[in-house]
Amino acid sequence: FMPETGRIYGLSQDRWSDARMSLAAATEAAADFLADLHRRFGSWDLAMAGYNMGYGGVLSVVRRYNTNDYWALAKLEGSLPWETTLYVPKILAAAIVSRNLKTFGYQDVSVEPPIEGEDLPVAPGTALSVVATACGVTTKELEQRNPDLRASRTPPTQEDWHVSVPVGKAADCNQQLAKLRKDAPATERYVVRFGESIEQIAEARRVSVAKLVELNAMAPGEVLRGGMTLLVPKVDVATL
Repeated sequence: FMPETGRIYGLSQDRWSDARMSLAAATEAAADFLADLHRRFGSWDLAMAGYNMGYGGVLSVVRRYNTNDYWALAKLEGSLPWETTLYVPKILAAAIVSRNLKTFGYQDVSVEPPIEGEDLPVAPGTALSVVATACGVTTKELEQRNPDLRASRTPPTQEDWHVSVPVGKAADCNQQLAKLRKDAPATERYVVRFGESIEQIAEARRVSVAKLVELNAMAPGEVLRGGMTLLVPKVDVATL
């Protein structure tokens, strides 16, 4: 999904998470998007073209050439982008081949099983490495299962975040997480004020800039903006 289209279909995006990368959320949004395009254009050919080049782009081409026949438009030079002209036939070819594996010499290909998992409610701002330890799996496995988590940590929201873990791990993992959280340094969400620098936040929180960068998985050169939510060490308000 392009950023704006993703937002239209409910896929939130910020520095902590990108729902466009969520296997479940993005699949549901894609189905909704294709269904909307099909209702608008009345054909799956144009719906797939619209998925590639956008609804507005297809609509302008249909109006300009006064036809809603995708194959007629594909033959007209300069009507559809070359990428879109190839996009629809590729999808149809893939569908035909996948349903006729033996005919095309792919009868020995084994289809990979779906990635199954279960959701585990995890407290805001929890590192996936901590969740991995509690579940007895590797951090890399959890990152692969949760590609929407951009900072390898649950976002510092006000509610628990559902992390996908291997089937059968959630119950034990939840118990272990409770124990690990007791020993982990307390953190809290902090909304950056306009014009505030990371050095100022670090000084106010009595922590190093390097620690804030680590906690928030900040990219080199990343600029703080007003309204941005960060994760900071929790301190006694009376001492600030």
